[in-house]
Amino acid sequence: MKVKSKVQLDLAGVERYLGKRFGEGSAAQKEWSRIVFDGSRAYMPKVMGTFENLSYIHSEPVFDQGELAYPGPMGRFLWEGILMVDPETGSAWAQRGGTKIPTGETLTFNQEANPQAGARWTERAANDLRKTWESEFQRMIESGIV
Repeated sequence: MKVKSKVQLDLAGVERYLGKRFGEGSAAQKEWSRIVFDGSRAYMPKVMGTFENLSYIHSEPVFDQGELAYPGPMGRFLWEGILMVDPETGSAWAQRGGTKIPTGETLTFNQEANPQAGARWTERAANDLRKTWESEFQRMIESGIV
């Protein structure tokens, strides 16, 4: 005689545990964001490092939320990689409180400090470095850091 038994696995507890360990607000999320930010630095536009430093200052408080923050009009301008101008003056310098509009002209990035500098730096860095980032994160998990 064959006896069959149905076995169900309730993963709700596991999901809650994983959410707390790796989800938004967790130390693991904070470390992942840090890995991505640090790995993207070589792809960020840089002349003197001001934009990079400001970006870190704005990003670090929200790392645990899975966010990276590239501040102000400069962040948008550089991220898009398209020349934006004040619609009234045509200048790349907008009037206080003004809003720039894209021209369609691609920005040329200074690559002296960062040879890979260009628009959408985090996306390009992820395309090149994701496996390295994942390996680093896996080592952190295995060593109990996160």
